Amino acid sequence: MKPILRKTLPTAVTLFASHLLLYSAIAFLMSSHALGVDRGRLASDSSFTVAGDGADDVLLSDLGPFADALFDAGDGVWLYEANHYEASTLPHHSGCDFTGREGEALIGENRQSEVHDGYFAWGNRHFKVVGTLGTSSDSDLSDCVVLSSRGLLDGFAGSELRFDGFGASAALGIRYPQIEARQAVSGVSLKTGQDVAVSLFWLGSLAISALGCALSLAWYHGNVRRELAVENLLGTGGRYLRRSVAGYAVVLVASSMLAYWLGGIELWRVTLFLPVAVLVTAAGSLFLVLVASALGRPHGCA
Repeated sequence: MKPILRKTLPTAVTLFASHLLLYSAIAFLMSSHALGVDRGRLASDSSFTVAGDGADDVLLSDLGPFADALFDAGDGVWLYEANHYEASTLPHHSGCDFTGREGEALIGENRQSEVHDGYFAWGNRHFKVVGTLGTSSDSDLSDCVVLSSRGLLDGFAGSELRFDGFGASAALGIRYPQIEARQAVSGVSLKTGQDVAVSLFWLGSLAISALGCALSLAWYHGNVRRELAVENLLGTGGRYLRRSVAGYAVVLVASSMLAYWLGGIELWRVTLFLPVAVLVTAAGSLFLVLVASALGRPHGCA
């Protein structure tokens, strides 16, 4: 096996497997959340409303990148907006979820007769129908309509909205410590044994993926360290180290992007998770530079 393949192939395979597991878990987690939203009629176990002094001033943009909000406009019509539509997990069984484009609608099965030429009219606006609301044709959301557009919830008081999204409640506590988050679903919690299993699967996948990334970096570093000692003696250590860092970055990003696709995360969602891959690449490359530089230096050299 050629030296370049011996160094990069195990690293690439391990990184790919780790990323594939992680992104498959993310896709599964998003699907499970959509089921919870369907089960709770647009309110998952993590949905909340806000109350207290200053609750009206709470802004969706302050609750983190994964936050979204709903407003009950009456007659089964809900207005929806998300900070990043890539993280949207509204349930639908045909068509697609919201993409963040101007004026879109998810229509319940029993409201399809109100759709004309692919559009749903509400007020003085027309919203393009992108999918059918609910996880099945007999969903509890069959009589509902969800409309979305950027800026649709501008002007609404925070106390009128129902918030949701990963980390939204924690962000509220940090940004507005005086405001209380109240669970939107009153009475019995929507959590089930299935939800607990999903959480355990997510945590396990996260731990295994982190271990896989660490092992891949350790393998790559071991090969680089041995070869760097020789390159330093030849006076080409700096150039070799730069090539090695660039190679690691390319392998990491390439394996991550391929895993996005195979892991069930649509390509248009990559924009949300790509910064994570870039940060991991930068951190891993910096770690490789520091460690390889320190341990790969020949003995007796200053």
